[in-house]
Amino acid sequence: MRKNQTFVWVLALFAFSLFLLAGSVWAATIAPLSVNDGHTRTSIRRVTLKIHAPKDFRLMKISNDEKFTDRSWEKVVQQKTWFLDYGSGSKKIYIKFRDSRGKESSVSHVNIYLTPPATFKSDFEINDGDETANTRSVELHFKLSSGIEKIQISNNSNFSDAESFTPEENLNWTLTSGTGKKTVFVKFIDVSNKIHTLSHSIDYTEPARYIPEESVIKGQSETLYYLGLDGKMHPFLDLATYHSWYKDFSKIVYVSDAKIQEYSIGSAVCLRAGTWLVKFSHSPRVYAVEPGCRLRPLRSETEAFIFYGDTWQRRIIELSDIQRNFYRVSDITPYEDSEDRDQDGVPTDMEDFYSSSDNRADTDRDGVSDYEEIYAWFSDPLKKDTNSNGVSDSQEVRKGLSPVSSQILTTLPEGSYTLPVGTLFQARGANKSSWYYQYAPDYAGSISESTFKSYNAPTTFISRTPFAFVLPRRSSFSSTDLKIHFTPNMYHGSVLRPL
Repeated sequence: MRKNQTFVWVLALFAFSLFLLAGSVWAATIAPLSVNDGHTRTSIRRVTLKIHAPKDFRLMKISNDEKFTDRSWEKVVQQKTWFLDYGSGSKKIYIKFRDSRGKESSVSHVNIYLTPPATFKSDFEINDGDETANTRSVELHFKLSSGIEKIQISNNSNFSDAESFTPEENLNWTLTSGTGKKTVFVKFIDVSNKIHTLSHSIDYTEPARYIPEESVIKGQSETLYYLGLDGKMHPFLDLATYHSWYKDFSKIVYVSDAKIQEYSIGSAVCLRAGTWLVKFSHSPRVYAVEPGCRLRPLRSETEAFIFYGDTWQRRIIELSDIQRNFYRVSDITPYEDSEDRDQDGVPTDMEDFYSSSDNRADTDRDGVSDYEEIYAWFSDPLKKDTNSNGVSDSQEVRKGLSPVSSQILTTLPEGSYTLPVGTLFQARGANKSSWYYQYAPDYAGSISESTFKSYNAPTTFISRTPFAFVLPRRSSFSSTDLKIHFTPNMYHGSVLRPL
């Protein structure tokens, strides 16, 4: 009996050892990068990457080019949307990682085959096929075949005023002014970079007693309105919002209340991006305003200092709870609540690794968030003074010193901080006339003083950042790009459009 028991125990231990060995081999052979859950073919350039970083590696670079040309380090995430290069055939995606000491991993890659569709079947309608329109703002409804990667829309056949969009079923568009037949031209660009051009027309009738859109209107009451391209009156709810767009009252059009009543009232005008910082009563959270009535939460006082300098608190204004309804708060984490309970951008498994709290964004309450400590500074989220020199991590950054060494800071760690979209900033050490505009999360571009003034850009809100940012930068923007950002705007789905 005892021999049988011993034999059973030996078998059990042997089986358990095999299980552990199999688990170890499986863990060791997990690829650092996979695409579309292992599928080998796709008909569109947009793919989903799954990333498995080696232990202690917190930054990554991803590229379609094995030399990683023009790619910057970014924090490791578990999943990322990616776009393949144009053209059919086998595509390679490359990845490498870097740890807190600057050590880089070897380069890995994954393959997928891009096969464009054989036929083109896309088309569009204006206002669901209506023959007439009484506002310049119209909706384009698209019927899209697979493989369409980009849409360009214009009011001219030469596409001189073209705007580019990611394909969506519906897109808002603005016709040219003046009564008459209006033709909209659309280019459909597929995965092989082939272009298919279509056009459709609609008759537009300008309203009687026409007031130009994009005018500021005032009736007999104190309320100021912005007449949008949608033909609606959009109220300014306070003077702070008005002055974020206009420096004075010289461009106001005065009309009777009866005239205002001829128009529908639209949503309120939101603060201009890159101007005031916002907070609401009963909450200490401070937000940066981004285009389209979006609010980006600031992670900490340290982040606010890095973006706006010592005077960041002077930018804060408090808005009413009613005004809050006109804004949408952006996520600062790509993870679901179950993966990131405090929604600070640090997933639960990473919080567990560092023993930081997944219920508080700043575990040691030193004024530097866990996210910044882990991904930007490589400091200890459990210690207020990582390098034990008697100065807190937050104070060191504000003094221009590294929180983990005695190094003097001039440039921020690559991939660590990204200015809020819409920020007008002057690079550290640059000439006073060298200004930049953060047009999107992943790029900024230089902009001249004359361009600033032509769009009423408030130069008093230029951020003079205490550190240099390592960013991929475009050399210039088109007038269409800037016009959408520099006039009252809102999102139609995922697309930013003039109000």
